[in-house]
Amino acid sequence: YYDILNRHGYVTAEMVKNAYTGVTAKEESLVPLYKQHLEDTKKLIGLSKANPTYQKYERMYRRVVEFMKKKYNITDIPLREIKYQFIVDLEFFLRTEYGYSQNTTYKCMKFFKQVINKAIRAGLITVDPFNGYKISVQRVDRGFLSEDDLKKMMEKEFASKRLEQVRDIFVFACFTGLAYIDLANLRVDNIQKMFDGRLSTSAQAQSAAMRASVRLCVALAMSSITFPNE
Repeated sequence: YYDILNRHGYVTAEMVKNAYTGVTAKEESLVPLYKQHLEDTKKLIGLSKANPTYQKYERMYRRVVEFMKKKYNITDIPLREIKYQFIVDLEFFLRTEYGYSQNTTYKCMKFFKQVINKAIRAGLITVDPFNGYKISVQRVDRGFLSEDDLKKMMEKEFASKRLEQVRDIFVFACFTGLAYIDLANLRVDNIQKMFDGRLSTSAQAQSAAMRASVRLCVALAMSSITFPNE
């Protein structure tokens, strides 16, 4: 009775009967659940997830597997044995082994918490190991270009056509606010003329998985952007 209670956090008559008769349920562990989580996430690529996001999930899985091997010399761990100290040790591993910054560590731990939450909802973990654990996002001053800085960049003459195109794409992003992934997927067919004659984009925004419609009249008027046919 007490062994079952310590392992699962609760006891039922059926659990006691099964233990007495030698019938034991298969103990769920982290790696199979994590792999299933990755498979489910991969199916959402193009729907509500972007491929770069999935790659981050998959990378964190590899980090967790490496952490268990180096820290505990194990390849997997029963979900019931994942405690608060496991979470703290994992954060320390990410910071020391890979030199992750505060914000990168925050994102990685957030990915891992999704797996733990999945186990909790399925009843595989009774006590949340993240209880009492805190990590926050560190505000980063990314800086910004002034209007004069942007104007100088737009008027700058470059020696090569390639550098001019890089500059044009950057200026285009500044005026439209499109993310890199959206710019990478932007095609001439996405440029549409609105009813009032002004230009707009209508493209799938991969970073937010939503339809983006951005006015281009200012960007196209103020920068000499030429779109390649592809």
